[in-house]
Amino acid sequence: MKKILFCLFMIISIPAFSIEIENFKSGLMCGINKSDMGWVCFEQEEIQITGQSSCVSGGKEFKCTWYGHSFNYKGAKPNQKIDCKSSESEPIKSINLDGVVKEASKYFEFSFYLQDKDGYFINPQYSALNVSDDNKVKRVSQDVVCSTDGVELYRYEFISIYSAGF
Repeated sequence: MKKILFCLFMIISIPAFSIEIENFKSGLMCGINKSDMGWVCFEQEEIQITGQSSCVSGGKEFKCTWYGHSFNYKGAKPNQKIDCKSSESEPIKSINLDGVVKEASKYFEFSFYLQDKDGYFINPQYSALNVSDDNKVKRVSQDVVCSTDGVELYRYEFISIYSAGF
């Protein structure tokens, strides 16, 4: 009986990591380029793609709009992996600042790591300025669910609004 109680005590006393997300924000990012995108300055789901910033990818410069999400966290494991799944309302082509292109798809997955036990995380994203093909305002919704160890941590939605033309 003492061995059973001892084993039970040992299992209960093993520290469990329970990550907590606080002050989650999503919306437009402040800054002109990725190096100064430190916070979400306007919380909102609808993002007008205006091209007020410049982006460079694969050596090419283009007009873009920065948006994203940020949060404070505590209780993370060292190098805690966060897995995110994104569903789009229509196929989009994904490109990052290094020029890596993913073919048009309605579904994307991405991951990132939280380095510290407690901290601040920010994920700036951008969309290139584009006008719709049919001269109508185009709305593309993006639903994202992020989890760790199979447990959902947070979710957010963006609706990118592209102009009908100039």
